[in-house]
Amino acid sequence: MNVVKAWFKDRSADSITPAEIREKLKEATDQKKWSASTANHHHNAISLCFRLGMEREKVKESPNHMKVRKQKENNSRVRSLSADEEKRLHEAIRSKPEWADHEPELDLALDTGLRRRSMYIHLLWENVDLESRVAIIPRTKNDDQVVIPLNDVAMRALAIFRARRRSRPRSA
Repeated sequence: MNVVKAWFKDRSADSITPAEIREKLKEATDQKKWSASTANHHHNAISLCFRLGMEREKVKESPNHMKVRKQKENNSRVRSLSADEEKRLHEAIRSKPEWADHEPELDLALDTGLRRRSMYIHLLWENVDLESRVAIIPRTKNDDQVVIPLNDVAMRALAIFRARRRSRPRSA
């Protein structure tokens, strides 16, 4: 809020225009190297100020609402575990006999980055090409198709899944 207050200090709320808000957000994004998310947080703070002002009948309308667009954010995030975190996860899964059979699932998740839903619902054998070492998730939560390269650890996990599938008795 201090940033926004500094932008419009000594100004009445009614005198602030959508063009000025756009310009201040653009300047800060360019000069301070703000991410889209940071700019949008400031946009939200401005919107909140005007909404509260309207509720208290201090201003008639917001120059921000439906007049200043938020930036499109890329919410994809790359996160990887440290070697120590991965080791502790493996130790935890091995520590309980009822969990130990799920270690290949942990390996597959860690080595492909697949979400739980993608692993258990979207990853179908017909979309796994063991020869080319790729798996395809036809539609992720973002409606994107994802092609996942399969390294040795992921291939080992898939081999275990396939062996388990073959050894399971078929129900009539």
